[in-house]
Formats: sequence, structure tokens, C-alpha cells
Amino acid sequence: MNILLIEDDPEISSMLETFLTTENYIITAAHDGDEALCKFASGSYNLVLLDLMLPKKNGIALCTICLFTECCSFSPSRQSFFPYIPWKKRMWHNAAS
Repeated sequence: MNILLIEDDPEISSMLETFLTTENYIITAAHDGDEALCKFASGSYNLVLLDLMLPKKNGIALCTICLFTECCSFSPSRQSFFPYIPWKKRMWHNAAS
């Protein structure tokens, strides 16, 4: 199974990539919204793990672009799309202030 992992935090990306690779998944990583669009356009993925808070283009913008344009071969009827927000301490701190 081919998975596109879109995560800007190197620590989280590395951890997920290591875990998923040991489970025999093929991982392609992108670290910002623009890089993710390039990967979408050039590859075929069974699953997309998407961080919603990304530099350049956020996860919501990526969902909109990929679901409503023909920039990539991604089709929600054939594949899975799972946006997620990693629970980071700084997110809670920023939300409280």
C-alpha cells in the first residue's frame, strides 16, 4: 500500500515513516503544501495522512485543490483521505492565549 505522509514536523514525520515502513507500507513524505501538491500530481496513493497545519498551503487548501480540481489523480471514491492534527503542546498553549 502506497501512503503519502504530509507532515511539516520532522520528528513526527520521522516517527510515522519509521513505524509505517516497519509494517511494510511504502511511504512518500512531503513537508509543506507545495511539495504535497507535486507529490499528488506525480504519484498514485492508497492513503493520504495529512497534517492540517502546514506551511505554504494548509491541509484544508490541499483538500480543496485536490478534490475540486484535476491537479492530481486522487479520487475520494477510490482512495482514503485522512486529515489529522497532531496533538502538540504548543497548539494547546497557542489556543489558550
